[in-house]
Amino acid sequence: MKTSSMIQAVNRTDLNQPLIFAPRPGRRIRHIPMTLAVALLILLAWADVSHANGIPVQIFLDHVPLKTTWDAASGGRGVAVVSANDEQVRVMAQNLPAPPDGANYYAWLEQVDGSFLPVGPLLYQNDGTASIDQSMPGLPYSENFSWVLVSLENPQAVGSTPSPEIALAGRLPNAEALPLSGNDAPQLLPVTGASTRNPAPALPLVMLIGIVFVIGLIGAIRVYGQQRSHALMKIHADEAASTQKFEKRP
Repeated sequence: MKTSSMIQAVNRTDLNQPLIFAPRPGRRIRHIPMTLAVALLILLAWADVSHANGIPVQIFLDHVPLKTTWDAASGGRGVAVVSANDEQVRVMAQNLPAPPDGANYYAWLEQVDGSFLPVGPLLYQNDGTASIDQSMPGLPYSENFSWVLVSLENPQAVGSTPSPEIALAGRLPNAEALPLSGNDAPQLLPVTGASTRNPAPALPLVMLIGIVFVIGLIGAIRVYGQQRSHALMKIHADEAASTQKFEKRP
C-alpha cells in the first residue's frame, strides 16, 4: 500500500505540472485581440493626422461678401485645387470680365497667420475663362491656408500682398461658397507633374485592411485557444486514466 500510494503521489505531481504553467488557458489570449485593436486604431489615427493634409483639396471660388471687392467680377465662378503631395496649385475661373488695361488676374494663397503666398498670373481667354497650373516646390499642407484669392494686379508691380481689388475668393474649408453644379461648374485642370512626396494612404482602404487583419487574427487566436484547450483536456483525460490504472494495480 505504501508503494502504491507513493506511485500515485508521484504520478499526480508529475501530471499536474502542465497545469502550473497554464492554469487558465485562454485568459491572456482573450486580451490579445483588444490590445491589437487599440494599437490598430492608434495607427489609423496617426495615418489620418500625419498624411491626410497632403491629399488634394478642392476649393470653390465665388464673389464672397466682405472678401471680394471688385464688383465687375460678381458673376465670376471658379475652382482651385491645392495639392501638397503634387506641389501644385491649379485655378480655373469663368464668367470673368476682361481685366482692365495694365492688369492681370493673379492667384494667391492666404495663410492662417494672415500672410500671403503668391501663386502666379492667370492666363485670361476671350471667352471669359482664366486659368493657371502652377508648380510650387515645398508647398505647405492645406491646413496652413485659409483662403484662395484671385485679384487684379499690375504685372510690373506685384507685391507681397494682393491688391485691394479682389475678384474671387474661396475658403479652406469652403464654408462660405457653395459648390457649383451643372454647366456652371468649370472643368478641373489636368494634374501635371510628378509627386515628390509619398502619396497619402486612402483612409477607407487602410481601415478595410486593418479590419480584415484584426478579424483574421482573432480567428487564428480562437483556433489556437481551442487547440490548446483540447490538448489540456487530453492531458486531464490521460491523467485520470493513468491514475485509475495505478489505483487498480495490487
